[in-house]
Amino acid sequence: MKLHYSTLGLVTDTLTTTGKFLLSLLTCAALINSAWADPVTFTFTATANATGQGYTLGASYNFSFTTGASYATLSTLSQSTFTAGSNNYWKNFSTADSALFVSASGNGLGGTFVPSATNPSSYIFQNGLGGSDFIIGTTNTSQTVGMTTLSGTPLSYFNAGGLSLSLSPGGAYTGSFVDPTTYFAARPGVYAVTSPNPLQLYGLGGGGSLLAGFTVNQLTISAIPEPSTSAAIAGAAMLGLAVWRRRRQSKPGAITAA
Repeated sequence: MKLHYSTLGLVTDTLTTTGKFLLSLLTCAALINSAWADPVTFTFTATANATGQGYTLGASYNFSFTTGASYATLSTLSQSTFTAGSNNYWKNFSTADSALFVSASGNGLGGTFVPSATNPSSYIFQNGLGGSDFIIGTTNTSQTVGMTTLSGTPLSYFNAGGLSLSLSPGGAYTGSFVDPTTYFAARPGVYAVTSPNPLQLYGLGGGGSLLAGFTVNQLTISAIPEPSTSAAIAGAAMLGLAVWRRRRQSKPGAITAA
């Protein structure tokens, strides 16, 4: 069998062009992926300070909270810029805000989290000294948000407060406003915390009654790729493959035999 070198050159050029096309498609998919903020999950690992409400003194429990895919709307109480040495917030205190947290899980919680449609109260806070605070719940402490203790007592809100975290790269929330999903997706990992590091579950009524207290040992931050993000990348790859096959089949006399 003998190959015609002119034809072989044509095939080589076609493959080179197709390769560039495939690379362009994958680059576009990557840009789409970076533009979409995937949800971020914060998982607190904490030790129970006492026995009660289904918890055992000294036992370890996990509490996980996942953000929405974006948080573009700020309430009037929120800051639009973040400055080193200042108290900075991401707040969901208004019904006009996008939901800051959309789901909760872990072996330390019962029930199903339902963001308050009327009195939301969720925020991520960092003070000027580097301490961080997380609250998920409602300002109306006579209203449950679906979560319960392990014994089934309804919760009005969750608080992991005073956490001293060293987030890398760059611990302080600095520069122009960026939604928390984008900010924390760039900072995945397991972070140790230093005192004070309480985690508390509050029930209904009276401004929220303290039901159970814990000591946080670590915080894990992880980004969760959305199905739409993975589909965009896979779709671009499949489209590129289809184009490559079509071009390959449509070229006459790719290889001839003598």
